[in-house]
Amino acid sequence: MISATDAERIVLENKKNYGTEMVSILQAIGRVSTTDIHADRAFPPFDRVAMDGIAINYSTYQHGLRDFKVEGIAAAGKPCMILGNTQNCIEVMTGAVLPQNCDTVIPYEHISLDEEMAHLPENVVAYKNVHKYASDIKENGLVIKKHTTINPIHINILATIGMTEIEVKKMPRVCIISSGDELVHIDEKPLPHQIRRSNVFMLVSLLRELKLEVNEYHLHDTMSDIVSTLSKLEDMYDVLIISGGVSKGKFDYIPKALEELNYEKLFHRVNQRPGKPFWFGKKGDKVVFALPGNPIASIVCLSKYFVPWLKKSMSPNEAIMYQYYSLTEDFTAKGDMTFFPGVQLIGDSKNGLKAHILSTTGSADLHNNQFINGFIEFPAGISHYDKNNIYKFIPLIPS
Repeated sequence: MISATDAERIVLENKKNYGTEMVSILQAIGRVSTTDIHADRAFPPFDRVAMDGIAINYSTYQHGLRDFKVEGIAAAGKPCMILGNTQNCIEVMTGAVLPQNCDTVIPYEHISLDEEMAHLPENVVAYKNVHKYASDIKENGLVIKKHTTINPIHINILATIGMTEIEVKKMPRVCIISSGDELVHIDEKPLPHQIRRSNVFMLVSLLRELKLEVNEYHLHDTMSDIVSTLSKLEDMYDVLIISGGVSKGKFDYIPKALEELNYEKLFHRVNQRPGKPFWFGKKGDKVVFALPGNPIASIVCLSKYFVPWLKKSMSPNEAIMYQYYSLTEDFTAKGDMTFFPGVQLIGDSKNGLKAHILSTTGSADLHNNQFINGFIEFPAGISHYDKNNIYKFIPLIPS
């Protein structure tokens, strides 16, 4: 049995590169860019009017003129107008090209208009409300660095520079596999000795938060069925995530089946709770995360190990970042293992969030477990945890 620290190190050391692919910008959210992206022209591409109002030549105002005749109206999307007489002004709309011979925009709310005359106040500031040409980025300037995780603002930038597609890191093909003859499908009525398959749907939903396309399968508790099914699935997927069948029970065939299929066991059993029976291994570029069947243990292992593994595989040079929180009250545990209690984050933006450790009756506690926001990681070897200290937080919903 290895420590949780060593298990995490081994998992991250076995990150994988699945190549690249082109996707439309509307499919790029959460994906990692693989190339530097440059602007096709300067931004703004012209001196842009930033407020609805009038545009003037400030030198005329500076020499004492306060009443300006309106020469015309400059609308957004129209070619640049020219102010013919610098003692006049042009009405301008937000987004319009600043008229030639103008350098200052005064918003409508700061002036008064009588027929074709604009009356200006005494406190006009020069060069205001103009978004200057190339002030954001020069032509061919770098707008998005490679290895960036694309968010909605990046999508706006990509559309602005005319990109309909972007090259991103290819995601692994993943399937989640449940095991156990006691499990029936969720649309079936279980017999007294059966339960519905729930873990697999919980895990699929979490992985879809990571923009993974995930399929799910089920294994029966026979060695031949497990070996046969896993043999087929390994040709179809890059990552197998198995829930259940990895402990020491008479029908826990998963470790033996993986050995028969020539997977290299990198570790089996971690000094943690929940999640002690966790098995991790590989064969070539194929990776297997075999998780305990306990629902909370499954999601702890997926959140603690698989999510960072995927992030490292997509962005190998980026550090895995965590949030840290103090506790709402002191807490005492056995201290013999790394412990991941479920917590609810409580607080507000003014006073900050704190982790409240939830008391549950176990993984099947449908009432209290629904309030879990994530898990606090308590290191092994410590039995008393002070509420004034901060501890690593493993989020339930990956960020």
